[in-house]
Amino acid sequence: MAVAQLWIVRQHETLMKYTLLAIPLSLLLFGCNRHDAQLRKEVVGSWKGSSGLCAFDSDGTFTTPVPGHTNQLAKGTWLIKDGVIVITITKPAQSTKDRLKIVHVGDGQLSVVDEVNGNTYLLER
Repeated sequence: MAVAQLWIVRQHETLMKYTLLAIPLSLLLFGCNRHDAQLRKEVVGSWKGSSGLCAFDSDGTFTTPVPGHTNQLAKGTWLIKDGVIVITITKPAQSTKDRLKIVHVGDGQLSVVDEVNGNTYLLER
């Protein structure tokens, strides 16, 4: 009887230890997803930058002018992961990826930093 009670106590302690670890981890994971979803809502739409008008559509596609080519548009897909806009350009060139860390979005402005070259870009509504 004492062995059974000891086993139950140990199982309860183990369960509590893992539960206390699982709760903060799940909050962190689901909190990031909610934050990314909110950023996505704020980013959707048209933004004017130095090279022209960039459009992030709600279906996960985008268009933006090709720098140096007045009548040519780059097209592709976009998503937000951990506060970073991940852009995959599929046209006109081969598939390339860019990662733009969101610094600020709000008040009609979107400020991002290119994770590769460190350049900062400011776009406005």
